[in-house]
Amino acid sequence: MPYPAIDKVNAQNVVESLKIAIDDGQDPMTACMESAVSAVVQKSGPDYPRPTVEKASEQMRRDLLPGCSNNALMSYSKGSKGAAIQLEAEMAGRLHSSLCQIDVAILQDEDFWRYLSLFPFRWYLLAREPEMQPQDFGGTAPKLDESGEVVRFGKTNLKTQLLLRTYLWGKCALDENSSTPWSPYSRATSIGPDGPSVTDIWHSHIIRVQLGQMTEAAHAFVDVSAEAPLTTSESRQLEKLLTRMKHNVLLDHYDYAGARKLVEEQADLAKRLLNESSLESD
Repeated sequence: MPYPAIDKVNAQNVVESLKIAIDDGQDPMTACMESAVSAVVQKSGPDYPRPTVEKASEQMRRDLLPGCSNNALMSYSKGSKGAAIQLEAEMAGRLHSSLCQIDVAILQDEDFWRYLSLFPFRWYLLAREPEMQPQDFGGTAPKLDESGEVVRFGKTNLKTQLLLRTYLWGKCALDENSSTPWSPYSRATSIGPDGPSVTDIWHSHIIRVQLGQMTEAAHAFVDVSAEAPLTTSESRQLEKLLTRMKHNVLLDHYDYAGARKLVEEQADLAKRLLNESSLESD
């Protein structure tokens, strides 16, 4: 059975065309539709549950952006950075729970994630990353020589791509043994405004490094950061200590209680180190 996909160069071309259409006053959700984009290919592989995914996307938009018109999507994050970050946090669990049942062979295809960003979840891309930079959807920027000729295309790290990083956010937050079974993704939104930077925690400290795959250590890191709460500087120092430790300590073998105790100890150390550094600089 086929599944839809689009490569990085064609994805970039679609976005450039979409930007032009938006500048011309066209509806950003109806311009450059999938049916009119020949660059979307159907790859042979496992079955893609198109109706389920598209219905889930529509429901997420209704739940999280009620009353937000198509033309207002691109101004959503400009009005409040905090609201844009909260949107991503709220999307994390919803996106993971909706996509995690798709065959892993499809989920491992970078071109599939580009397709998701530009078509069924375009509303989310427009609301969260309205500038639509190449790293936001997995596109590519042309590298020019002195004469202006394209010599190669620059790559982007797919972990920065909005849809995949949101999916990984939800995956890392998921607690299948949660004491609150109605909300196994509650950690995705547990970092409040009085705690450390939400994007620091999820983008830098969990998604982009191996700590995020060490389930209970990652859960303990989020919980300690949220409950103390730690400052952004303290959470950064704590992440450094844990990242160094993982080379000699099998963090992924810890149960939650053990991971929590270890993280709390390292959090205390992080605070002491920062305090000592502050005193030395005075």
